[in-house]
Amino acid sequence: MKLRSCLLAGIILVLPTVQAATLVEITDTEGLTRIFRDGSKSRLEMSGESGYMVIDSAAQTVHAVVPEERMVMDMSDSLKNAPDAGPASSVKIKLNKQGSGPRISGYKTTRYSYSADGKDCGTLFTSQQALADTGINDMFAMMERLSAQADAMMSAFGQQDADPCERTGPGLTDMLKKIGAPLRILDSNGKTVSEVITIDKDAALPANAFAIPADYKVHNTDQMMRDTLQQMQKMPDMQELMKQMQQQ
Repeated sequence: MKLRSCLLAGIILVLPTVQAATLVEITDTEGLTRIFRDGSKSRLEMSGESGYMVIDSAAQTVHAVVPEERMVMDMSDSLKNAPDAGPASSVKIKLNKQGSGPRISGYKTTRYSYSADGKDCGTLFTSQQALADTGINDMFAMMERLSAQADAMMSAFGQQDADPCERTGPGLTDMLKKIGAPLRILDSNGKTVSEVITIDKDAALPANAFAIPADYKVHNTDQMMRDTLQQMQKMPDMQELMKQMQQQ
C-alpha cells in the first residue's frame, strides 16, 4: 500500500492546476487505479470498487463516496487536524542514480535505486516530463497528511510497521518533486509492483465526476477516530486485569 502511495505521490503532488481533464492510470499488486483531474479537483477510482474519492486541493476537502452503503466518509476535518509529517519522516532515505531507464508510457526515464535506513527497498524509474504533463498539483500532499495521521494512530496502538521501506512516505515524496514521477517501481527482488500505463491529457470525465450525493449519510472520520480513542481509553488495562485474576 505504501508503494502505491509513493507512486501516486510523484504523479499528483507538485504542479499547477490545468484546465483540461487529465487521466492517469496505474497498475499495481492491488489492481488498477484511475485518477481524473480537472482544475483543483481530483477523482480516484480503484478496481473492484464502485466507490470513488473526491479531493479538492483548493477547498482542502476529501470525501470517499460508498454507493453500496449510500454513505460518504468526510475526511476534511481529519485533513485539517493531521500532522504535516508522520513517523516516516525519521526514516533515512538514500537515492542512487543508475543512469537511463526504459521508455515507459511513451516517456524517457531515469533509473534510481533507493534504500531506507540502509535496507534496499527497490528501484524507481522516474520522468520529470511525465510529472509535468500530468498537470496535477498538491492532491497527494493532502493524502500524505491523512496517511501520516493514520500512521500516528497505529503507532499509538503499538501497530506501526517496522519495515523502514514501508515508512518512506513523506521523505520519498519530497525527493520525487526533484527527480520526477515514478512511472515504474520494482521491489528489492526486481519484481514490478507499480507502473503508470496511461497519461491522457485530453480525457473525458465520468458523468458527475466530482459529485457528492446529497442524500447519502455523511460520517466525519475525524470524529470517528476521536470516539475510537475515547473508547480505547475507557478499556481496562489488560495486563493489570490478568495480574488481578492470577492473584485470586
